[in-house]
This record gives sequence, structure tokens and C-alpha cells, in this order.
Amino acid sequence: MRHPYAQRAHCWGSTEETICIITNVNSKPIEVTAEVLDSSDSSLVPVQLKGCPGPPATLAPGHSCSTDLSNFNTDAIVYCHFTTSSSKVRASLLQVTSNFETRVSLPATK
Repeated sequence: MRHPYAQRAHCWGSTEETICIITNVNSKPIEVTAEVLDSSDSSLVPVQLKGCPGPPATLAPGHSCSTDLSNFNTDAIVYCHFTTSSSKVRASLLQVTSNFETRVSLPATK
């Protein structure tokens, strides 16, 4: 069974970084994907830094991986889309400044 999670954020024409991060809180490895999608058409947003291995990534217990959208200079509304093989995860969308100060932290929901 796949468990999709998502959260949305507006980038407001900034050069801040949007990070989609997921953590395995299960006692077993799980498969995960983490993507940044465009809210207008659900297309994959280009120029991403993928911290998760190629989909589906296997994530060990207690480990995290992320997909980052750096220097995203647009007014697009983006969201994180996570897919997992277990519901025992914690996931969120983070927006950080160029100094890596957290500006926005939104937990993912089913």
C-alpha cells in the first residue's frame, strides 16, 4: 500500500530554498519518494537537488532524505509530494533563507 503525503507553499518570488524532507520512524527499511511539484499542473519542478536516491529510495530506520529546490526565483506555488511503503514516517516542507534560517515549516498530511 502506498501512502501519499503533500503540503503546499508559495515561493513569493524569493531565492529561498524549499526542502521536502521525509524521515523513516519505522523499525524496518521503507521505500520513499520525495518530489517538489508545481501546484498549477502537478508537474515535476526542474532544477532540484535530490538527496533521496533514485525512486523508489530505500530509507533505513531513523534516516531522512530530502529533495531541495534551491534559488527558486518565481511566483509559482509549489508543494511536496511524498510516497512511502509505510505510514510510519514524518515529512514536511521547509522554506529556509540563504542563511539556512527556517522561514516556514509545514508538516505533511495524508
